[in-house]
Amino acid sequence: PDFNRIWKDAQGQGGALATAVQSAIADQQFVASIDLHNNTGHNPYYSVVTDLESHNLGLAYLFSDKAVYVEEPDTVLTRVFTGRCPAVALEVGPVGDPRCADRVYDYVARCMALDGVPEAAPEQFSLFRTRVRVHIQDEVSFRFEGDDGSEDPAPLVLTGGVEAVN
Repeated sequence: PDFNRIWKDAQGQGGALATAVQSAIADQQFVASIDLHNNTGHNPYYSVVTDLESHNLGLAYLFSDKAVYVEEPDTVLTRVFTGRCPAVALEVGPVGDPRCADRVYDYVARCMALDGVPEAAPEQFSLFRTRVRVHIQDEVSFRFEGDDGSEDPAPLVLTGGVEAVN
């Protein structure tokens, strides 16, 4: 299962795990929730927030002056903590890049040294808002332009090199 999408109404083993975790933490108090994500492509370091509350933005700003505000999907972990504590997801770069690990270590160390979660305002960021998500139905065959095997017929051909303009 996609563990970024199991935190609401998920079925199967992932949904059962998410339900068990949420039950186990239901009565706990938290200072903050920090969800660490690796990603692919040529992305800058950035934060993802699902709520523009000033403490969520403060956690985000400690990591990067770039952030994305998302309302969809509502199945992400940060939604579990909405209203309970400041919550942020950090897009930390590709697996295996030692700079990413160093950056995360530095961020967590700085958070652990804080007396409280700082506040920030949207004006402090290059703040982007996700307005559209594209879903390709499972039965639709697709490929990226320029992929190996580009001679294979596919009803949907997506522009190649998308991560370069992410």
